[in-house]
Amino acid sequence: MAIFFAGNYYLHTGLLEGRLTIRKGSLFSAGRFSEALLQQDADSIGALYQSNGFRNAKVATEEDSDYNGKVGNLGVTFRITEGPQTLVGSLALDGIHAISRAKLLALVGCTPGQPYSDASVASDRDNVLAYYFNEGFPQASFTSQSANAARANRVNVTYHIIEGPQVRVAGVLIAGFKHTRLGVIQRKVAVTAGQPLRQSDVIETQQKLYDLGIFNRVTVAPQNPDGTDPDKQVVVDVDEAKRYTMAYGFGLEAQRLQGVAGDPTASKLSVSPLGIFEISKNNVGGRGQTVGLQVRGSTLEYQGLASYLIPDFFAHQRYSLEFTALAAKSQEVQTFISQRYEGTVQVKNAVTPFTSLIYRYSFRQVLVDKNSLQIPAEEIPLLSQPTLISGFGFTWLRDHRDNPADAIHGSLNTVDVSQSARSLGSGAGFLRIFLQNATFNTLPHSLVFARSVRFGVEQVFPGTENEDIPLPERFFAGGGTSLRGFGLNDAGPRDPITGFPIGGLAELVFNQEIRFPMHLPYAGNHIGGTVFYDAGNVYSSLGKITFRTTSKSDRDLEYLSHTVGAGLRYATPVGPVRVDFGYQLNPANFTVYNQTTRFDEVHQLPHFQFFFSIGSVF
Repeated sequence: MAIFFAGNYYLHTGLLEGRLTIRKGSLFSAGRFSEALLQQDADSIGALYQSNGFRNAKVATEEDSDYNGKVGNLGVTFRITEGPQTLVGSLALDGIHAISRAKLLALVGCTPGQPYSDASVASDRDNVLAYYFNEGFPQASFTSQSANAARANRVNVTYHIIEGPQVRVAGVLIAGFKHTRLGVIQRKVAVTAGQPLRQSDVIETQQKLYDLGIFNRVTVAPQNPDGTDPDKQVVVDVDEAKRYTMAYGFGLEAQRLQGVAGDPTASKLSVSPLGIFEISKNNVGGRGQTVGLQVRGSTLEYQGLASYLIPDFFAHQRYSLEFTALAAKSQEVQTFISQRYEGTVQVKNAVTPFTSLIYRYSFRQVLVDKNSLQIPAEEIPLLSQPTLISGFGFTWLRDHRDNPADAIHGSLNTVDVSQSARSLGSGAGFLRIFLQNATFNTLPHSLVFARSVRFGVEQVFPGTENEDIPLPERFFAGGGTSLRGFGLNDAGPRDPITGFPIGGLAELVFNQEIRFPMHLPYAGNHIGGTVFYDAGNVYSSLGKITFRTTSKSDRDLEYLSHTVGAGLRYATPVGPVRVDFGYQLNPANFTVYNQTTRFDEVHQLPHFQFFFSIGSVF
């Protein structure tokens, strides 16, 4: 199907195309067309012209069922007759006393020289009344009058406003609370005695109290609203939510890791029953604080997380203090199984709705199961020893994504810096820096272009060796959320004896993908597709980062991998269910020493990878 516009001079074609509900077909979509949708689009275009002052605009449609001489190829033309444009000649404001003329003129669109339409007048009415209501004038009214001016295609407009009495706050009463401390509620109340009863203050009060997460209902309303006294007592009535919440669930957990004993390029699939249990208590001590416990476990791994959240830290709503304790056993790379015990204290500063600063101190111990270690511990003793890490960290986060679970436009920027020092009880002293920049852009035909770059580096302090950075603290990459040309955490340097990954001290990852809608039988438009290109690797040090497409030798895996692939997406409330097929264009060869034959063997990383996961790639 082809779509054309004719006769549109005032509004450009791109703007009109964006309002259409009919769609051209594409490689993976059958397009969309019906006579009803066509008429709906014609009416929408006509309404757009009328709202821009073209009161006599007409939109006709023409259809060619054999466009370009191809039977069944539909061509649609919107033929537009714009006609003369009507503009505002003058604007008069009548009846204003409490509000200045300048403030009202900043709210209206029907100013001299601008297009005139009934839609513009209606919009001005809504804006003016909303402003008056917000300033405490609940009885304000608005009427309009228009007359043809002496000049052709000009209209003189008059707005008649009756302000009515202004309602002011005589005092604030708080009711309905039982467990919550009065001061916790008072700090969130934006309605102030002696000030006008502004709707913005009412909404802000409700929003702040709801954000505490301890109330089911918040009502802010004046007493005796129909009374003649302009000074009103305002009642903030709250209904406290249940303080205890418990959830549990069962399922299956599947994990596929690259590498098995004797063959580091093979893969191993493990499946286990999974149990989940969560319990939390809100409004601890009546202060709006929350304590929670989350436990999940299977035969593959377990995790227990306890947390205590204190909002309004430093008596300021932008700050929060959180204590967390974590115990976990996991195997995210085939090289080793680790047990992690970690405690963290962090202060979060929500600078803006989009920007946060996080300051933290953490202390963790990581134990590597010697029986699971797939590299000779005697060659790198530190890798098999218990790891003690103690240090401070800082995170700057700016999140402008429209939907963090499945963004289609916006951006994400992260800067994370942490320092572990022996003087703080750490078993290793090093600096870790991680940066990420991701953008999401909508393109024509419902396409989305998403891209991300991630960079990380770890540097030991002067006078120490690289081996002072233990195995669990190193960078690992590869899998459905990073480089889709590698197995899970399978990128980067490898042990020369067994060929298993040992991580690196630098990471560089590029992800690009184009997402597109699909129209499939039975599934409709619920399933989308993607084509992607990933590049990057994990490197032994910052100085080893290179853009070479091949490694120097079978013992040097410092190169930039390139992966292309395609996938399917099924949208869910917790993020897309993803199936990705990746093909690495330049997998590296690496040497493994065969202890049986006592000869070196050359292996090649696999070209093809398959991933099934839930959530966004980045």
